[in-house]
Amino acid sequence: MAQSPSYAQAIRPLFLTMFFFKGVLAVLSFFSAVNAAPLIKPNNVSAKYIEDSYIVLLKRDISHDDFELHKRWASDVHKRDVAKRGVSFSGIGHSWATGSFRGYSGVFSRDTIEEIMKHEHVAHVERDQIGTSQGWVTQSNAPNWGLGRLSNSNPGNADYTYDEGAGGNAVVYVVDSGIDVMHPEFEGRATWGANFIDNNNVDCWNHGTHCAGIVGSVSFGVAKRTAMIAVKVLDCNGQGPYSAFIAGLHWTIDHAQNNGFVGRAIINFSLGGDNSPAVNAALEEAQKAGIFVSAAAGNQGTDAGRITPGGAGLVCVIGNSDGSDYRWTGQGPSNFGPRGESGLPSASL
Repeated sequence: MAQSPSYAQAIRPLFLTMFFFKGVLAVLSFFSAVNAAPLIKPNNVSAKYIEDSYIVLLKRDISHDDFELHKRWASDVHKRDVAKRGVSFSGIGHSWATGSFRGYSGVFSRDTIEEIMKHEHVAHVERDQIGTSQGWVTQSNAPNWGLGRLSNSNPGNADYTYDEGAGGNAVVYVVDSGIDVMHPEFEGRATWGANFIDNNNVDCWNHGTHCAGIVGSVSFGVAKRTAMIAVKVLDCNGQGPYSAFIAGLHWTIDHAQNNGFVGRAIINFSLGGDNSPAVNAALEEAQKAGIFVSAAAGNQGTDAGRITPGGAGLVCVIGNSDGSDYRWTGQGPSNFGPRGESGLPSASL
């Protein structure tokens, strides 16, 4: 006569089944957490958040129907959470669908937003925050006419109006004769980077300091908050070999990449001479690396494309204009031609 199974034997399959499903749920929970959309954090620690308010962006490859289904799902999750908590969160507010750009904003509990972040269609979530108008400052009777010309539609106005934070996140590499980094006009924002011409970290030609002053000095500068890094390639006579130019540009690319400056780094290259494919290629490489290159068109009164740096593709080549917005044709006339992408007021500065 067969014996009846014991209680332990009877419930063993049920126990194993429960254990299996718990394991499956644990695995699913793990992968859900791993694949959850990120909550984007701001770069600025002083950001002013709106309490419990979020912006949700969806992946660009979802259809309009999937977008509408997702919003209904998110609303249902929100309503269940509100009912459970007995508190008031307004849920989805604005939503938008322009081309492949789809998303919505709303006020949600932490549990609801965490559930939304796990949805397969969500690309990322960020906290809603307060933005403000940018502060504008007017420098009355600016000390050089070029500043006034930059911020006014018509010539003759000496006041320079600018964004008070201009340049605050930028890094400008002045590839030149160096910078007088101790000059009070730079307020400690200028530093030495590298020297490829001599062992003297002094701007004994003063051209680099002059350029840096136009870029970011407190009185004469266009962007008065920018950081400047000296890359010395010219000697005390304002001369340097093209090989030093290339070495300086190569160092600048590496420095910007290694320090996270790509995307906000600028090269000011106000030097040159006869055409050099090698120097032109180095300038183009910097631009390809994500560093904006501003290069002087030159002062020979000729086609800028026939010399270096004007012959470099991709880079922004700047000519010299006078107080009447014409090409400067006086002593050291500005170069011109298709490679002269723009002219800036710089005669007699």
